[in-house]
Amino acid sequence: MEEYLRRVQSRLGAGLPEGPIHAVLGGPEPDVDTVSATLCLALHLSQKQPSGGVCVPLLCRKRCSNELPEETVRYLKRVKISESVLLWREDVDLVNLHQAGKLLLTLLRDGLLEK
Repeated sequence: MEEYLRRVQSRLGAGLPEGPIHAVLGGPEPDVDTVSATLCLALHLSQKQPSGGVCVPLLCRKRCSNELPEETVRYLKRVKISESVLLWREDVDLVNLHQAGKLLLTLLRDGLLEK
């Protein structure tokens, strides 16, 4: 999983990919259920993604907002995922991608776009 997340970060850091970006937007709180569901669904969808596109798991809360819950930190350590490879909503400009016609979006919770 960490290798997948590093590949995603690398592709995003290299500029806009040729194909679409499929963002999987997790819930508002980075609890274990939300983080694991966001990561697993994005990885699964990435295996079905057409070439040139990238599937990006995004956590909703701002990166600088408090620390991750202790239970989530323990989960990440258990599955050997570094906090530094997690991607947050602020890491990807969803509005520009949408305006460019390159955004596919999967929401894991209702009301995520109202903010």
